[in-house]
Amino acid sequence: MIKKFIPLLLMLLLGLACGPVFQVKPRSTVNLPEINNKTANSNLILEAAILSEDKTVEIFDANLFLAGIIPLEVKLTNQNQIPVNFSEKDFAILDSKGRSFSCIKDKDVINKLLDYYKIKAYNPYSHEKLKEKFFTHSLSLKESFSLDETRQGLLYFKMGKEKIVGQGLKLSFKNKKITQDNLLLTLN
Repeated sequence: MIKKFIPLLLMLLLGLACGPVFQVKPRSTVNLPEINNKTANSNLILEAAILSEDKTVEIFDANLFLAGIIPLEVKLTNQNQIPVNFSEKDFAILDSKGRSFSCIKDKDVINKLLDYYKIKAYNPYSHEKLKEKFFTHSLSLKESFSLDETRQGLLYFKMGKEKIVGQGLKLSFKNKKITQDNLLLTLN
């Protein structure tokens, strides 16, 4: 009789053991650093800075750099006369060797973290809470930017097998509807 309940008991204990994977802090409790790098044209003001490794561990309870992700604090101001839509495809990081590293969606960052830390089992409720808190730190690109609207948040860039060369990193912004030129912003 007891043998019938052992698998059920093990499943219950496993479910209870799978608490929150990462203890992401809510955005309201995190003070992000001031951004000093700035570029502009008549339609857009773009400011950005790479988040430090210590700050990413403080915010996300995980090291994004080791997982192959570069978090970038970005502040965008739309000076266009019409609402504008942005997407991750508009942004890239260029290193000193001219290689381009693309911006990825925040949900993909969570998947990369789970892969890097080899986390296979987790509580679905805790996972939803993790995504909720994680997404509050991301730069919202889903809704269009109205005239003179400013938004600030994180964008995430994926390193490939080749690592980004440290000095001379630039943020590239290209969106044909906003500017014909490629805006480049030196990050370090």
